[in-house]
Amino acid sequence: MTTIFHDEDADLAVLAKSSVAVVGYGNQGRSWALNLRDSGLDVSVCVRADASRDQAVADGFEAGEIADASAADVVCVLVPDDVIPSLPLRRPDDGLTILASGYTLAFDRFDPPGDVGMVAPRMLGPEVRLYWDQAVYKKTGKPQEFPWHQDNGYTFVEPQQYLTFWIPLVDVDEENGCPWIAPGLHRLGTLRHWQTNIGLKCLESAPDAVPVPARAGDAILFSSLAPHRTGPNLKSGSVRKAYILQYAPDGACSITLTGERTLQNDPDRQFKILDGGR
Repeated sequence: MTTIFHDEDADLAVLAKSSVAVVGYGNQGRSWALNLRDSGLDVSVCVRADASRDQAVADGFEAGEIADASAADVVCVLVPDDVIPSLPLRRPDDGLTILASGYTLAFDRFDPPGDVGMVAPRMLGPEVRLYWDQAVYKKTGKPQEFPWHQDNGYTFVEPQQYLTFWIPLVDVDEENGCPWIAPGLHRLGTLRHWQTNIGLKCLESAPDAVPVPARAGDAILFSSLAPHRTGPNLKSGSVRKAYILQYAPDGACSITLTGERTLQNDPDRQFKILDGGR
């Protein structure tokens, strides 16, 4: 059974007196460092003496050598997987090391002492725009599922993979039409879709699909390439409501069947969410 943690389950005060070192200052490192500092934590940046260190200093961080991160209470390792095993990090038994990818752990190429955690975002990059938003609802008068589809199947966008936030406005579960996700199929890119009487469809079935129940105000995140569906609302007299936000890299284009490209940067609704990583 999956355990879902919410904001109230965490206590930022636990880290209040801890030193945090961010190793790497690219798309992920810069975003993490800026947001951790904005949350009131004591953050240093440990990077090579190159343009990334210059950027960290320009952003107001104390920047040092990668080895300097060893003494921090919490180290966030945000560099490519193939580089991690060669890093000069010596972690203490009571330290916490956070990675953004599990490859080095899965293949025993990095096994630091102490606690190890993983926070693995799928980065859109340092420049991100709101691509689309909409409210959706499902009543009980005519129970009906919404078929398997990919968000990128409706309007083809390049880069193909953008990020969908599906936010329930009421508690959702299998009875009232929570989302179902078909895991792993996002790796196949945008699938062929065909028209049905209630929308586009890309799969007849997905045997390994998993339901994603959630509470009102939660956020269910998935790729625009992840096939998903919602079941019928079977809770008599209720309305299942949700708000959908989608974010794409700045510079994303929609492409029609005839090859016409339209830059998705409408200033009235597709405004910048991330600018320079923050």
